Amino acid sequence: MNVLVVGSHGKIGKQVVSLLGQKGFHPVAMIRDKNQTEEMEALGGEVVVADLEEDFSHALENVDAIVFTAGSGGHTGSDKTELVDRLGAIKK
Repeated sequence: MNVLVVGSHGKIGKQVVSLLGQKGFHPVAMIRDKNQTEEMEALGGEVVVADLEEDFSHALENVDAIVFTAGSGGHTGSDKTELVDRLGAIKK
């Protein structure tokens, strides 16, 4: 089963990618920065570069399930919280 992990480079996301691989799933790590590719592959994830603030429909190809661990972080304003945390989660 291919499982897209949105927010895979965060603290929880990294754990999810690793655990999915250990349990026999195929984790697909969604990252914004291609420089994070090597790190995510080392955790067992196939990488897809995409951004919640833009069209990321290509990241959904061949995906059976999605785990959403993304968050705008505590250092952003309410606009980013709305854009990433709420709207990013409901986009398809």
